[in-house]
Amino acid sequence: KEKAKELPTLKDNDFINEGQKIYIDDNNKKIFLEKLKKDVEMRLEKRYTSWRLLTSLLITMQKRKLPTLQKLLNMALELRSRL
Repeated sequence: KEKAKELPTLKDNDFINEGQKIYIDDNNKKIFLEKLKKDVEMRLEKRYTSWRLLTSLLITMQKRKLPTLQKLLNMALELRSRL
């Protein structure tokens, strides 16, 4: 149903299933990572977090060597193990 819309909202699996990648320039990458960091921090604070999402992000950060977010996500996983 969603894909039939004029402007569908695509999900991560839509990109994966179609073998598509998203490319962004360095400035937008910085903005995106900052927003992602704030979102993760908020989710940890409120204790409503998708651990599947955090685990997926951690794996991606490790592969791309993005240490700031990797450290944040490691903290999230450590907190999860304590709950």
